[in-house]
Amino acid sequence: MLLLPILFSTVNGYAQLAASYWSFYDKKNCYDNEIMISGNSKLVELGLTNLTSISCPGLTVTRSPKLKMLNIPKLKNFILPQPDSEPIQLFLATESSKFCLTTQEVSNWIQSNNTYIAEANGKLCEPIFTEKLCKQPKSDCLEIFGDVKINGNFDQDSMKSVDIIYGSLIINGTNLTDFGFLERLEYVVQLKEKPAISVTENSQLVNYTFPKMKRIHSAISRYMVFQNNKKLTETFRNGTICSEIRKSLGLGLYALLLDGGSCVFDIDSEPDFSFYIYSNDYLLHLGLSSLSSITCPRIVISVCPNLKSLGWSSLKNIALPTFSVGPITLDISTDSPSFCLTTQEITTFLKTSDIDLDYVYGKVCKPERFDEKLCEKPEKGCLEIVGDVKIGEDSDPEIMRTVEIIYGGLTIMDSNVTSLEFLESLEHVAQLKEKPSILIANNPNLINFTFPKLKKVLWMSARGIIFMNNSNSVFSENSDYCYNLRKSSGLSYIAPMINGLTCDCEGDQITSENLPSYQSCTKLNYGLKLVNISDTAQLSFLSNEVDNIQYQADVTANFENLHPDFCLSIEEFIEMAGYAFSFIKLHAKLCKDHGDLGEYVLCSFKSMKELPNNCNILLGDLIIENGDEALMRKLMNVEYLFGSVIIRNTELKTFENLGYELCIIHLDDSKPLIQILGNKVLRDANIPYLSYVATQETRVSIIQDNNPARSANCELTNKYWKIKLNFTGGDCDDNGMFHIDENAQLIELGLLNMTSISCPEFNIWYNDKLEKLNTPNWRVIETPNNTTRGPDLSIAGNSLKFCLTTREMRMFMHTNENYYFGAIFCEPVFDEKLCNAPKIGCLEVFGDVEITPNTNLEAFKSVEIIYGSLNVSGTNLTDFGFLESLEYMAQLYEDLKFCTGFSENMKKTMVFGDSAMTINGETCSRNCQFV
Repeated sequence: MLLLPILFSTVNGYAQLAASYWSFYDKKNCYDNEIMISGNSKLVELGLTNLTSISCPGLTVTRSPKLKMLNIPKLKNFILPQPDSEPIQLFLATESSKFCLTTQEVSNWIQSNNTYIAEANGKLCEPIFTEKLCKQPKSDCLEIFGDVKINGNFDQDSMKSVDIIYGSLIINGTNLTDFGFLERLEYVVQLKEKPAISVTENSQLVNYTFPKMKRIHSAISRYMVFQNNKKLTETFRNGTICSEIRKSLGLGLYALLLDGGSCVFDIDSEPDFSFYIYSNDYLLHLGLSSLSSITCPRIVISVCPNLKSLGWSSLKNIALPTFSVGPITLDISTDSPSFCLTTQEITTFLKTSDIDLDYVYGKVCKPERFDEKLCEKPEKGCLEIVGDVKIGEDSDPEIMRTVEIIYGGLTIMDSNVTSLEFLESLEHVAQLKEKPSILIANNPNLINFTFPKLKKVLWMSARGIIFMNNSNSVFSENSDYCYNLRKSSGLSYIAPMINGLTCDCEGDQITSENLPSYQSCTKLNYGLKLVNISDTAQLSFLSNEVDNIQYQADVTANFENLHPDFCLSIEEFIEMAGYAFSFIKLHAKLCKDHGDLGEYVLCSFKSMKELPNNCNILLGDLIIENGDEALMRKLMNVEYLFGSVIIRNTELKTFENLGYELCIIHLDDSKPLIQILGNKVLRDANIPYLSYVATQETRVSIIQDNNPARSANCELTNKYWKIKLNFTGGDCDDNGMFHIDENAQLIELGLLNMTSISCPEFNIWYNDKLEKLNTPNWRVIETPNNTTRGPDLSIAGNSLKFCLTTREMRMFMHTNENYYFGAIFCEPVFDEKLCNAPKIGCLEVFGDVEITPNTNLEAFKSVEIIYGSLNVSGTNLTDFGFLESLEYMAQLYEDLKFCTGFSENMKKTMVFGDSAMTINGETCSRNCQFV
């Protein structure tokens, strides 16, 4: 970076750059150094009147609060330092309210192909109007100063000669079919925080192209907007159209908004983020049919809600770059219910040696055709099978000897097999539904559990491989069997489940007693915790075998009862935030020695006006008040805040620019963590990029006296971030969340006095030892006062022994919202109303119910609830009228067929799994709806 020695001379009382410094220069070569003019409190103008050319990475002018203008009228030639250099960047953050750019300066900069306006936080100087530079469109004008608004009565001929608009182009409510009348328009420059081009409510518009448009600029990120143009709606559903517009005009990554959807479709060559396709609302297919190889550390295809397929028919190889450390991360989470992967694509993923497949979501595309090698069910000679494979008492295991890949689940249940040697060719099992990839249960003769060639297993459920109720002799005689099986199956840290027990490589559970069982671990899950280990020789596996310590859950730390001067450096906090450390207590100070901050820019916060534009780390409470609204862009690059957040009495509508993946470390519990107060036009209190919070103990946030017209919303964080906060204040009524997550020792809730809940979410997740709720007085689930829907209930990832009582299930089914339960039923106490089989007078039946030609149908007439499955087969029934009282069914056993018919009065069905109903071989949604 080139720091100019600023020399001042006084001309008529004004300070400017000394004419003697550059008066004889018409060209400045700075090569790899940027021109930076910064921290000049008296500078009024640059006054580089003879400067015609620069050849350097950029021109930056900052922290010059009295600067009124640049005054570099002749600068027209922008020469790249090297042929492959990035465009020359203009960055103006003067902090002067009087600063302006002339139309000549803006025109010179934007018309060069070698320039880029990163920021220009000023305004346009009032020009001298001529017959060519006009304030309003008219014949023969070349340039227009101010916004151009085109409506139904607009004279189109007045725009035919216009080359550039210094303002916004607004086209609204017309009958235009195209923009042919803008035949010479090449540039639109808007220095205010609003879109440069806005095209809305033009019902006849069919052509979205501007004949000669070259470049567009605005002070906001989304500066070209098309909205509610009726005949273009379907056109914009083609994701490639959006990308083509953006790239043809050199628009920024998020610049273009088409009917509320954006197009971010980039393959970035940066080593740390190589293949990135994100938030493409209209993208249907990637269509990269010629793509044969990808070499990068990360592949992300996310938030594309209409994506149907990848279309990677030629992809054969995925590799890690030589500069990267594995594994390759593959994240395919499109949010599209119709998205599927072909068998060829899945095979490519599975056969990639060093790849993490934990975040691959979708379903298996139905192959165009099956043949003797690709089969729909096990047959002799098959190499690949699409669908679940079930081997039971009447199955012939021999037909599985040639099978190499199963695109579905493998279940071996109630069989007579003694070993798995018949799976001699099986290398991969890919289960894309939320159920185990491999389930081996109730095989009393099975004594050899070794998979001869199994290499990789893909699954979406909490456990990929489950063994239950087989011959126990192997496990009782060889306690290392689970570890050997995990290693042979390519499972580095998520272990098989054997009779309800696991051998996970849980680094936070190591003791002297179980340390020998860790010798086969190559990765440690949940970090590493060593306490009172006396035999350190047994820790040799850490250096010999373990190449990765994984933090699959937040790492819990507790810092208390330490020396009063105990401190942590900023560098240490950044490291802990990167691993999502969750603190029980954080009794520490911030060290005076900040540590190695690398390229991070550290700033002490005094006020928004005094804050520089390039801060990455802030020290002090961040206070945003009335008058600071236009300065929010200064916070866009802030990643770490050591203090609290106070936003009060502003005109802000959103907090979109508040930080980049913001981490807040708050070490003073005497103040609330976040205060959002008196913001009367606030639409949404969400801080979208808040990713991490660490406090001494409490996490109190106050949201009060904001926009009364908006419904209360205390979800400060994006749903993708796991941030737990406690809210208070009048704007937070009935918005509390009930979350009980990741409590490793929790066995039951034991909320004996809880009678009701009223909140949007009720989640109980990943409490490894949780076996029951034990909420005997809980009877009511209410709809929050400020919402129209009841809470979402989700219970998942807890102990395999976790059970729900019939009373609890009955209460859940009486509420009209959605549920997801990973549970079994607790064994009930039967009485005359709750029976283990249908009989006259029973209101509830616990267990699976089968109706055959010999069934007494009278016994069903009083039944209101079945806790189990209902199977009606082989009868002469014409209708289900005998189920006249049946309203609810609940089945928590995923592998059983849920229902094949039910009465019209049935109010709700609940199921753990993907498909609740099968009609003529086709599955319905989890809500069992007829189609």
